[in-house]
Amino acid sequence: MQTTSKISTFQLLALMTVSSVTLLITCNASLLGGENLTDNFLSCAIAFLCNFVLAIPLFFLMRQRQNSGLLLASQRVGTWFLWCVAIFYILYFLFIDLQYLTTFQFFLGNVFRPVTPTWIFTVMIVLAAVYSAFKGLDAMGRSASVIMTLVFLGIAVIAVLLFTDIHTENFQPLFYNGTKQMLSGIPFYLSGSSCIAVQAILYAQTIGKRTLSFFLWSSITFVVGMLILFLMIGVLGNYTNLQLFPLYSTATIANLGTFQRMDSVFICIWLIGLFLKIALDLHIISLCVDSISPKSVRVVSVPLTGLTICIGTIVIVGNRTLLNFFLGPFLIAPFTVGAAALFPLIAVIGNRIKDRRSAQNA
Repeated sequence: MQTTSKISTFQLLALMTVSSVTLLITCNASLLGGENLTDNFLSCAIAFLCNFVLAIPLFFLMRQRQNSGLLLASQRVGTWFLWCVAIFYILYFLFIDLQYLTTFQFFLGNVFRPVTPTWIFTVMIVLAAVYSAFKGLDAMGRSASVIMTLVFLGIAVIAVLLFTDIHTENFQPLFYNGTKQMLSGIPFYLSGSSCIAVQAILYAQTIGKRTLSFFLWSSITFVVGMLILFLMIGVLGNYTNLQLFPLYSTATIANLGTFQRMDSVFICIWLIGLFLKIALDLHIISLCVDSISPKSVRVVSVPLTGLTICIGTIVIVGNRTLLNFFLGPFLIAPFTVGAAALFPLIAVIGNRIKDRRSAQNA
């Protein structure tokens, strides 16, 4: 398994936060389960609490195997388990990237409609992500610190400019149509919990208070998720239900004097966040490949994965059946439970058994 440089927990926090924000800005009525988006404030809160439940096995693993991530801990359980973990995480992060990039290309083709063919944007994003993944985790961590600052500044500018356009009458009573809306929105927010799996792979490469970084990430994404809902509902009201990307529509309304159409800020936030998310996932996939493959395969794992993501996105966008599948809210959430909690739990139990056997043999 290749050696990689260390990053600080703040840099890991920045990587995870930008990744989660990239998902949160794409929420709409279809993904959140219906029409009364006010109920989704509770969906966001429940997902926030679920993060801590899902992360319990990871907390135990970090305490048990402080200097080895999930991959090394899995290797100690057995080669068969390492293969299961590596293959699962490769496919998991690959599907996440396909979903994120498909959503962005769908937005370009159906909402933004640039003159340039949308597949060119896909190719450029993937090329930049592949280059960043080659530069290593340390370079991505430094970039993430700057990008997170820019993302927060962009969201803050949009929020401030929209403050006077918020109307309290747009907020409907909670559970006006029952609890279905609240329950339907939870899978979308749980999809953002893929960052727990990120920390499971990378925690051994971070220096600092790992538990604190998790708490800060979860809290920040919760606040951002609530803020995005508040802006969309407060500004657009029921009109939110008719929008494919309500936050983009909300950003087009924001203005201050000569500063018009803050949708460009929204697109920049999405673009840089998407680039960093894919670069991070490419790095994690390369670590998984490293753990189970010979050196000759490791060298080409990043470009091959990038090529797969690029071609896969273009094919998905061109096929309506695949597009509907990848744009659905339930694609990632069930697998997130396994990636965030199940495999770390098995690793904890397996290593505990190994430790007891070693103690008995000693």
